[in-house]
Amino acid sequence: MRSLVALSVLLASATAQVAHAQTSPDPAGVSRRMELRATDLACVRIVTIRGAEPFVFNSSRSRVTRLVAEPVAAHGTGFFVDARGLIATAAHVVAGAHVVAVILTGQDVPVPAQVVYADPVHDVAFIQVAEPAPAVVAVPDTQRRFSVAEAVFASGFPLDVEQRYPAALAGVIGRENNDGSLYTSMAVNPGNSGGPVTDARGQLVGIVSRGSNTLAGAQGFSVLEPVRFITPALAIAREMSTTRFEPPTEADRAVARVLADLVGTDTERRLFERTPSDLIARAADEPRSPEVRMLVAAHAWNVHISMLERRELRDVAQLAEAERVQATMLRDLALQLTRDAMAASPHLRRTYGFGRSLLVQPQGQSFVVRSVGAR
Repeated sequence: MRSLVALSVLLASATAQVAHAQTSPDPAGVSRRMELRATDLACVRIVTIRGAEPFVFNSSRSRVTRLVAEPVAAHGTGFFVDARGLIATAAHVVAGAHVVAVILTGQDVPVPAQVVYADPVHDVAFIQVAEPAPAVVAVPDTQRRFSVAEAVFASGFPLDVEQRYPAALAGVIGRENNDGSLYTSMAVNPGNSGGPVTDARGQLVGIVSRGSNTLAGAQGFSVLEPVRFITPALAIAREMSTTRFEPPTEADRAVARVLADLVGTDTERRLFERTPSDLIARAADEPRSPEVRMLVAAHAWNVHISMLERRELRDVAQLAEAERVQATMLRDLALQLTRDAMAASPHLRRTYGFGRSLLVQPQGQSFVVRSVGAR
C-alpha cells in the first residue's frame, strides 16, 4: 500500500508537468456562502520540514525499483498578532524545523517565515513574515478571570494542510491545570496546534498546545497555553524581530514554494499543479544552509522521477529531448546539492537519510541497482 501511495503522489506531480496553471481560490464566492470571522482571516497554515528519509518502491509502470525522498514534515496553525507580519503559534510546531513556510487563509502561495522567539516551557513561539496581515488577533495585556464551563472557540487547519480555509470548533473551559495551562473540552486534531482560541466576545483566551492522546485511551479534550503566558513572550518577540528578522530573498521565496509542494498530501488535487524546474533552480541559488540544499535536492529528485513514471520509462535517456534536458538538469542538481550538503554537514546523514542513500547509487541512474544504504 505504501508503494502505491508513493507512486500516486509522484504521478500527481508528474501529470502536471505538461502545463502549469497555478490556480487561485475565489474568496468572494466563499464569502457568499460562509461568513468568516476576523479570527479566521488572521489564521495561517504553517508548514515545516525536519528531514527526508529514503523510500524504495517497485514500480509497476516502469518496472524498475525507484528511490524517492519521503519528507519528515509537519504542519500546524498560527495567527497574526500585529499588522507587520508577526505570527503566534505553538513552540512545538516549529521546533527543530529547518525551513518554515506560511500560507495565508484563502491563499495558495506560501511565503517564507523565520522563527524570532520560542518559549518551549510554555509552548509559545512567534514567527515573522514579510507580508501584511489581512486581520489581527489582539493579545490582551492582562488575562481576565475565566469561569468553569465558559464557552470557547478555536480556529485552525486540522489534518489536511491543503485546505485553504480554517475550521472552527467549540468547547468549554474545564479547569486550570497545575502548570497553569487550561484544560478544555475541544477535540482538536493534528494541525490545530498553534491556533487561536477566543471567548464569546472574540477576545483571545489562549493558543492550542495539544490534544488528547488516543493511543493512551484519552479523547475529546485539548490543552491551551493561556494569555498570561503569551503576553510576556510577545513583548520579547517584538523586540527580537527587529534584530533577527532578515527580509526574504527571491531564493527564499522559491524554497518556501518547494517546501509546500514537497509536503502536499492530496493526490487528487495537489496544492500546486507542479513545481517548475526553473523555480527549483532558483531555490538552489545560494541557499542559506545545508538543510535547505537537502530540501531542494529531495524535491528535484522526486520531480525527475515523477517525469519518468508518467511516461512509464526506465531512465532519462529514453525521454524526448525537451523533457530529457529538464529531467537531466533536475537529477544532476539533486546529486550536486546532496554532495555539497553532506560534505558541509556530515550530521545530515541522520536527518536526511535520503541523501545518504542517494549517494551510494551509481551516479547518473534513476533506478536502484543495489540496496539502499549499502556501503
